[in-house]
Amino acid sequence: MSAPLTLDNTRFIFFHKHPVSAKTRFLKLAHGGVCGPEALPPLSQVNEDFERDDQKVVMHPGVVTELAAKSLGLKSEDLTVELTYRQQVEVPHNALTVYLIGFKGHETPDEHLADQNHRFILITQALGMPPTEMELLRRAYATIMEG
Repeated sequence: MSAPLTLDNTRFIFFHKHPVSAKTRFLKLAHGGVCGPEALPPLSQVNEDFERDDQKVVMHPGVVTELAAKSLGLKSEDLTVELTYRQQVEVPHNALTVYLIGFKGHETPDEHLADQNHRFILITQALGMPPTEMELLRRAYATIMEG
């Protein structure tokens, strides 16, 4: 049986793809990374053997967006989960599931997010982040551009 979805076993990468220009930005969180709501623990590694289809029980997208919205203090109807992206990160004594969460519409809640010391960045501005986050971000970007 699959563990319940909690902020202890889940991380999110938030993005916004403008519906007209397709300009894509990622949310850099106050802790300095793109995986949130909390930073990935040290020694985290992407599980290269993880197959999305191996899971017998998959969380309903509404549960994922509700938890993602709660982590930022937003409404879940302003977010969408990218169903073709789900990664697993191995951390000491645990595994985390990483979901890709998009902001809907033309605008992002910049003011609300800035109040929390979060800001949107282009993928090129993520250089220098830990290798695990860079790999997750690379995979996220490929998913967004293919979609």
